[in-house]
Amino acid sequence: MEEGIVPGGGTTLAHLAPQLAGWAANTLQGEELIGATIVRRSLTSPLRQLENALARMEQSLLNASKRLQRRFRCGN
Repeated sequence: MEEGIVPGGGTTLAHLAPQLAGWAANTLQGEELIGATIVRRSLTSPLRQLENALARMEQSLLNASKRLQRRFRCGN
């Protein structure tokens, strides 16, 4: 393990986000609540980015598969 890198740390942060939201809604107000909302969103942002990248990769693979199927049907 390198310094500053925790395996599985991203999922831990994502699991904390709903708890932070609940605590913030019941405890904070005004600018503090806005700040907690920003932090909550930043906790899940890496997983959302990964999800979006995987969706794009999946679509790209599906398109490549369709092209290959058309080639084999046409005999090229």
